[in-house]
Amino acid sequence: MDAIILAAGMGSRLGSLTRDKAKCLVEVGGMPIIDRVLRQLKWLGVERLTLVVGYQAEGLMDHVLQCAERPAGIEFVRNDIFAETNNMYSLWLAKDALCRTDVLLLESDLLLPDSVVRGLADAPCANACLVAPYEPQMNGTVVQADGQGIITRFIPRQFLRPEEAPTYLKTVNAYKLSRSFAQQCAERMEEYLATVGRKDFYEVVFGQMVADGQAQMLAVNVKEAKWHEVDTPEDLAAAEQMRL
Repeated sequence: MDAIILAAGMGSRLGSLTRDKAKCLVEVGGMPIIDRVLRQLKWLGVERLTLVVGYQAEGLMDHVLQCAERPAGIEFVRNDIFAETNNMYSLWLAKDALCRTDVLLLESDLLLPDSVVRGLADAPCANACLVAPYEPQMNGTVVQADGQGIITRFIPRQFLRPEEAPTYLKTVNAYKLSRSFAQQCAERMEEYLATVGRKDFYEVVFGQMVADGQAQMLAVNVKEAKWHEVDTPEDLAAAEQMRL
């Protein structure tokens, strides 16, 4: 299994902390966020990693190449229009790696326990998504799943309905994708980017594929496990308390 990490964004909500470096180089517990992710991928036995870079790309690439705790094979893909695009475009740029074999897809600002990353990699389904119990203050996409944990809908934040909140699960932005799913996804993303635009999230296409019955995806619930996505100084302060 290979891995793709998306790390092109500017991290502007972190203010001065990302003025001169990529968001994933911000430290939590004395360690850059990306170092923890790289260590986990090496521990899982991932041999090839594709990192999509954009903002402050040179510094991030240099850091990753110098990091001892990383997979042996590293490939960089540049999103030079990162300020005008969203993560669907970044993922599409990495389509060669996406379609090569089964992959773990991660955002670079995630802090996850080792056990959660292992649970995703070992999920008993070819396609899987980490999810967490939904709370109203959470941002981003949510999903609904059936009694067996199979995702039935991806729902962007703007379409959330308060009366359905008890049925929601928040996506954690970490996925296991089969090669066949990824190949179909790449085709759909190319069409979407050409006809709709470059500023949407890849979950839009994932949701279309699930709704069309093209693939099943298992919701792997992190439940009580500690995890964090670092977008703001408040997120960073909370993450410092995790002690992973």
